[in-house]
Amino acid sequence: MAGATLPRSESESVILLNSPDVRVFARKAPDDHSKLVLICLATGFYPRDIEMYIRLNRINIENKVSYDCLVIHSSLTEPVCDLLLHLQKEKVKW
Repeated sequence: MAGATLPRSESESVILLNSPDVRVFARKAPDDHSKLVLICLATGFYPRDIEMYIRLNRINIENKVSYDCLVIHSSLTEPVCDLLLHLQKEKVKW
């Protein structure tokens, strides 16, 4: 469903909401390959106001670093979260 305003009458309108698709991923930093750049990407949402948070170690898994991307948007009844796990906690610099 595309975000749009549909006229109901001359003085009233309905706003259609689109929920975001959320992904979190990492890639090596271009200037230092021992570090990673974290990216939280939200697409396809309407209206454009959105809150995004990258959080560290929200789940407890031995020898792994976990990050998630939490997204809050007016089209959602509850926040959406995408999870990224990275192995070998001691070898990665963030």
